[in-house]
Amino acid sequence: MLSLLAALARGQGTSAPGEYVQPADSVIAFIQTHYAEPLTNQSIGAALGYHPNYINRLTVLHTGQSLHRYLMTVRVHRALDLIQSTRQPLSLIAQSCGFQSGAHFSRCFKAVMGASPSAFRTDSSGEA
Repeated sequence: MLSLLAALARGQGTSAPGEYVQPADSVIAFIQTHYAEPLTNQSIGAALGYHPNYINRLTVLHTGQSLHRYLMTVRVHRALDLIQSTRQPLSLIAQSCGFQSGAHFSRCFKAVMGASPSAFRTDSSGEA
């Protein structure tokens, strides 16, 4: 009974009866859904009912990356999808993926992808 109450308190009561959602899966799903919002260990912990330090530990165990690094990677990959599938300005893509500035977006994008966002747009459009 106590484990059921704990699961309900953490928002895990929405899964199918008898199905237990792993805490790491909850954190990853939350990040995948809310990546465009300002996210911190504290905000994710408050939303899911976990201690902020536990959020980072779960992320590292599940992805091999810190929460900050994993969130940046998710945002960059979402931005890459938009760069390759739309003609939206890079500044709008950066904002819609949760980056606070175009410069920060470019630095993060290059750190994850190895090239600038504009280079990916040029490559994907067939221009040289």
